[in-house]
Amino acid sequence: MAATPPTPVIFKAESKFETVEHPFVEGCHLFYKHHFKKFSFCNYCRDFLYGLGKQAFICLRCRYVSHEKCLNFVSCSCVATTQPPGPIQHHWVEGNLHVNKEGGYDCVVCHKTCGSLSSLVDFRCATCLQPCHSACLDRAPECDLGPFKSLLLAPNQLTLNHGEATLIPSPTTSPLLVFVNKKSGGQQGAGVLAVFYRLLNPRQVFDLGKGGPDPGLDFMSANPRFRVLACGGDGTIGWVLESIRKRGVNPEGVAILPLGTGNDLARSLGWGGGYTGEELSDILLRVAKSTTVLLDRWTLEYAPINFATGEVGAFSTTHVINNYFSIGLDAAIAYEFHTKREANPDAFKSRVGNKFVYVKLGASALFESIEDLNTFFTVEVDGHAATVPLNVGLIMLNLPSCYGGKNLWGTPTAAEVARGLAPITYDDHLFELLTLKSAFELGQVSAGIILPPKLMQGRELKITFIKEGPLPCQVDGEPFVQQPGVLRIRHLHQANMLHSP
Repeated sequence: MAATPPTPVIFKAESKFETVEHPFVEGCHLFYKHHFKKFSFCNYCRDFLYGLGKQAFICLRCRYVSHEKCLNFVSCSCVATTQPPGPIQHHWVEGNLHVNKEGGYDCVVCHKTCGSLSSLVDFRCATCLQPCHSACLDRAPECDLGPFKSLLLAPNQLTLNHGEATLIPSPTTSPLLVFVNKKSGGQQGAGVLAVFYRLLNPRQVFDLGKGGPDPGLDFMSANPRFRVLACGGDGTIGWVLESIRKRGVNPEGVAILPLGTGNDLARSLGWGGGYTGEELSDILLRVAKSTTVLLDRWTLEYAPINFATGEVGAFSTTHVINNYFSIGLDAAIAYEFHTKREANPDAFKSRVGNKFVYVKLGASALFESIEDLNTFFTVEVDGHAATVPLNVGLIMLNLPSCYGGKNLWGTPTAAEVARGLAPITYDDHLFELLTLKSAFELGQVSAGIILPPKLMQGRELKITFIKEGPLPCQVDGEPFVQQPGVLRIRHLHQANMLHSP
């Protein structure tokens, strides 16, 4: 009699990007079609995988391999994300050791090489990633959670009730809470999310497109200690940091996987200027060795002005600044770029292509007549009127990286030190104020040829409009049109960040 297929509890997709869209079910395999470059075998029927292209399906999490014809016979037996208190149980998957190479190929018992390309032999634990010979299996040590154990949310720290996982607090652990913005970096975000589902417990990995940071923070804050990895651009990082502040939670720090275009905060904290396909296992090891630092954050507040009476209304916070604020020409170029991208998002998926468009827009500004900003507003720093030279742009810095990796403040000269100027840092409760004198100077600054003139450092900045009419501004690379009134920038708080080793 032919075998009767068990009730299938699997998800089948054409690519791994689709697997992360499936509602997570305990024990459910997340299968996707895969091209196997080395000789591989079906874990169900044990036959060799023939053919070109994508020959079979592989589970995103446990790496179980199956022919399409065998999928309906595969049981609901993927690696567990929860288990009762006690030692962690191994989840052994037989053969095909090359499809999950992070744990190496040396047997955890006898330390001799495991695996074969000629048959389905030996095992690898899908939790700790350790390989083991079939003959050594009964002597394997307890599962130690593998190379990412200091970051992993262990299955025995979770209980399952009607499909919902609840975290059991533990003062001895500091698991990693991962946020991924799938819209960042073209399709990079979706691929990153899928790999973290495999390397970590998927219950500690959150897609920001499904409810933002709050569900993840509410879930993980039950533990006394935890760390955060935010995967996205500068806007995504700011979103996560602001959610952390508003929820009143206190992680040990926030690390960054830069998926955006500028990535200035990631650069300043040693995480690089953009993710270029490095092994995410290496990123996790860097997070495990990272150190906590403090980051100044600032509020941008706005109050309307009645130009007929001179009356100033009440202030309200409009933005939180992590990287920089600018008003004038550079913000106008950013706003034009933003408008073009919103109108045709499919034409702006390439990081290199985006930078080319940005340069082109900046070059066109060289031929435009631009009015001196001193005719639009006055400037005060720490309660004192500031003399601002002829300028087309005003920039307030918080980081030593701006415009995609440029240190616009540089190292103060002896004369500047004599004026009381100090090197820029992100934890000194001070901002740095610069000006742009012309469109030509902006081009030179953008090309890294010169640095803009330094004005001063301070703790509170006030910009008061003296002329009706809006002006373009940007905060951390996000442009907007500011209506006339009074702008005030003040220190908000210091956030815990993680600096790469």
